[in-house]
Amino acid sequence: MDLFWTKIIPECVAKYPWGGEFTAKMSLKKYQEGIKSKIKAMDENEFDLFLAAVVMQASRDQ
Repeated sequence: MDLFWTKIIPECVAKYPWGGEFTAKMSLKKYQEGIKSKIKAMDENEFDLFLAAVVMQASRDQ
């Protein structure tokens, strides 16, 4: 896995109440499917905040 899936996304996901559902032991496919389902359930404003958090985390980690 690359930096995006090993560091950036886990750090962003951990900040959400549902972040505990995702562990380092999960396969990449299962992790991605889980994140996709959480994103689909977000309203537009929550998604915008999540995306902003991902961008800021990526900026810090690179």
